Amino acid sequence: NVQGVKIRQSGGLGGTANITLNGLTGNAVRFYYNSIPIEFLGTGFGVNNIPISNIARIDIYKGVMPADIGTDALGGGVNVVTNQNPINNVDISYQYGSFNTHRVAGSITRRFAKNWYYNLSANYNYSDNDYEMDVENNIYSPNGFVLRRENIRVRRFHDAYNALLVQGGIGYHNEAKKLDFRLGVNVTSGSKEYQQGVRVAAIPLGEVVYKETGANLNFNLSKSFGDNWHIKYVGNVGFSRLIVNDSTNNVYDWNGNNITAQIPTLVRESGAELLVRPSRSDVYNYNTVHRLGITRDFKYNFSLTLNHFLAYQDRNGNEELEVNYIDGIDPNTVGFKLTKNITSLELKKTFLDKKVELLVTGKYYQYSAEGVNVFLINADELPTTSSGDDFWGFNFAGKWKITDKIFIRGSFEEAIRIPDQFEIFGDLRSIAPNFALRPERSQNINAGFNVVLGDFLAIDVNYFLRFQRDLVFLDVRNTTLGAYRNRNQAKATGFEVAFTGKLFKHLSYAWNTTYQAVTINGFADVRDAFLVGKPIPNIPTFFTNLSLTYTFRDFIKEGNQLRLNVYGYFVDEFSFIQEGGQRNDANWIPVQNAADFGVTYIWQNKLSFSAQLNNAFDARLFDFISVPKPGRNFAFKVRYSY
Repeated sequence: NVQGVKIRQSGGLGGTANITLNGLTGNAVRFYYNSIPIEFLGTGFGVNNIPISNIARIDIYKGVMPADIGTDALGGGVNVVTNQNPINNVDISYQYGSFNTHRVAGSITRRFAKNWYYNLSANYNYSDNDYEMDVENNIYSPNGFVLRRENIRVRRFHDAYNALLVQGGIGYHNEAKKLDFRLGVNVTSGSKEYQQGVRVAAIPLGEVVYKETGANLNFNLSKSFGDNWHIKYVGNVGFSRLIVNDSTNNVYDWNGNNITAQIPTLVRESGAELLVRPSRSDVYNYNTVHRLGITRDFKYNFSLTLNHFLAYQDRNGNEELEVNYIDGIDPNTVGFKLTKNITSLELKKTFLDKKVELLVTGKYYQYSAEGVNVFLINADELPTTSSGDDFWGFNFAGKWKITDKIFIRGSFEEAIRIPDQFEIFGDLRSIAPNFALRPERSQNINAGFNVVLGDFLAIDVNYFLRFQRDLVFLDVRNTTLGAYRNRNQAKATGFEVAFTGKLFKHLSYAWNTTYQAVTINGFADVRDAFLVGKPIPNIPTFFTNLSLTYTFRDFIKEGNQLRLNVYGYFVDEFSFIQEGGQRNDANWIPVQNAADFGVTYIWQNKLSFSAQLNNAFDARLFDFISVPKPGRNFAFKVRYSY
């Protein structure tokens, strides 16, 4: 519940999720897990499936990100920092909800010697995702022809999801020696059934399944030498395996019926439901990411930080079905490779007893990509390709704590974001490759202030202006396969306002409102001139949310609490497909209003019971390419910690 921040998810648990922040969405907003870009960590990590009980804090950066966190974010990012405090604790929770949803999480941290500790955690998520939604369904003749389409309400029948994440680590914490390090390992496993491609179509998917397993070894080090030298290192080496099975010619309807079994002449001519050809592939992804930062503090509150980020991904495997071979070669064995190098030099200076802070950063970006277009049909030779480039970027940022209750900030940035492997190479699911994809660039201006008028009211206002080139967006004109493409030029401007505080002693509130206009601002092809000024699709223009929490202290027994909370949100209508002329209502997501209600009882700060009613009024909700979201649903949770 943070101003300007909106989590968007396609469908139910396990669906594609991303963040909208300051007019940016998707991969333009980088998501980190303990300072490691989340795309390197496997299926168990995501915006929507990290257990809340294992989170120490969430750092949200609007605009310029610090050199020791940021990589190639276009204008902001989110870093989830988990509990790594070397204090003995145990935390266990279980949640059950609608659509046969189960979420189990547990963690333990123990000190076993002076300055040494270990921690273990695990979480498991499962859901049938069999919620109801409205669709167009084909009605077939006995010969397999489509007689008509009817609008019906159905229950999703092939959308189950499960994900397991197990983490463990050993660490050392010594304040006297100014030394912290931790060696950790995590293992992930999961599977996902697919009910549709990037959009909901009249013919559903009924058999496509993806399974993924993975493991990562990571190391964090922080060390200070005296008072002036500081070193921070974060490293991760990972492996994941993706098994794809999309090899049926059966046609299903939205009632879950196998129509091909009833009408044998009605088949999918491609031999696949989602891909352009049938596939039974086994794909391996190897990756490594390293970030090293060295900081030198000088006199007069001046410091200099040199930071280097290296990322490498290698994806290859094998394909069982020879229909995918090109010139007798399995293209998956050639694979894909992506390398990123980002070097930054950051200068920081503080004034007026550290009330004023100025930051200047220069960045150098370099990347290279090579691979095979496995979606290319009828190729007579292996379609290998490569690309790469280098760029310079910079930023200026400043903040001033005028008083204990007034704070202002501002920044300017020439930002660059290198497309990730899924944008360039596709995801072997619903996203096709685009080897011509270019890095996106943006000139960003951010300005804001925060004023605290008392416990009853704090006001935070932020304004942003962005001029973007080669904006990367997901083109979903094809209902099954999408592809990432570049926009020539775009302009994003908007503001965010947040009001927080306490109306009464026990009643707190938070109201956040965001308005943003993200429009096409230039073109390379004169035939696209009519699009100038038109909104970029699939980005909400106006959204607002309000949360109220009432707390009964010493409820029933001293030290216990009962919390009642209400969360309401509004999203104005927006298009999800580019329109240039007359409006087509079918390309628009309608106005959305919804409310959630919750109650939590906390016993002695150890045991808690929660109940949540989401979308209480059963509103029709959509997000992310107009995929329907669940209607009214509930969840119950019990948690024990000490």
